[in-house]
Amino acid sequence: MSDTETKRSSNIPLYILIFIVLAWVGWKFLFPRGERIKKILYEYDSVPAFTLKDLSGKEISSDDLKGKIWLASFVSSRSEGIKKTMTQTYSIMRSVKMHKNVVMVSFSTDPDHDKPEVIMSLMKEFNVPPGHWHILSGEKEQVLKLMKNGFKLGYSVEKSGKGIRHSLKFILVDWKGFIRGYYDSQDNESRKKLLVAMGYLIDELENE
Repeated sequence: MSDTETKRSSNIPLYILIFIVLAWVGWKFLFPRGERIKKILYEYDSVPAFTLKDLSGKEISSDDLKGKIWLASFVSSRSEGIKKTMTQTYSIMRSVKMHKNVVMVSFSTDPDHDKPEVIMSLMKEFNVPPGHWHILSGEKEQVLKLMKNGFKLGYSVEKSGKGIRHSLKFILVDWKGFIRGYYDSQDNESRKKLLVAMGYLIDELENE
C-alpha cells in the first residue's frame, strides 16, 4: 500500500469529527449530569412482595425496605465467590459512608447450610452498623423463585444436587421497590457505574 493510500484510510472526514464533537457537547450541556444519569438508569419491574428472616430470626419483608435504596445480591457460604462478593458489598457500603437511606440485602440460596453461625463467621471482619446489611433466608424454593421471577436472574443446580450456581450481580433497587440496574459485583468498571447510579438515587430521594 502506498503512503497516499495509507493516509487516506487513516483520515476521518472532517464532517464526521464535527458531528461527533457537536453530539458530545449537546449531550453534556443540554442535559445536566443528573439528567444524563437518568437517561441510562432504567426502571425495570418492581420486586415482588416477600417475607424472609434475618440472622437473628427477625422477619424482614419487602415493605420494610420501602423508603430505602437497597442493593440486592444472592449468596451461598459454599460458593467460591462468597468472600469476594461480601467484601465488595462492604466496600460499597463504605463508599456511600453507611448512608442512612441505603441498605444491603443478601439472599441466601443455600438456607439448609447457611446457618446464622456460618454466616456470622464470614461477617465478623466487617464492621457494619445494625440495620445496614440484611442477610435473609427462608425456604429454598421461595428464594429461588424470588431470584428467577422477581429479580430475573437464572440459576442451575450443581450435579451433586446440593449447591446452586447463580449470578453474582448486584441489583440496585430504589425506595419505591423498582429495580433500577444490574451490575457485575466482580468487575471494577461495573461497580464504578453502580456507585454513580447510587449517588444519583440518593440525591433524588433526598430532594423529593
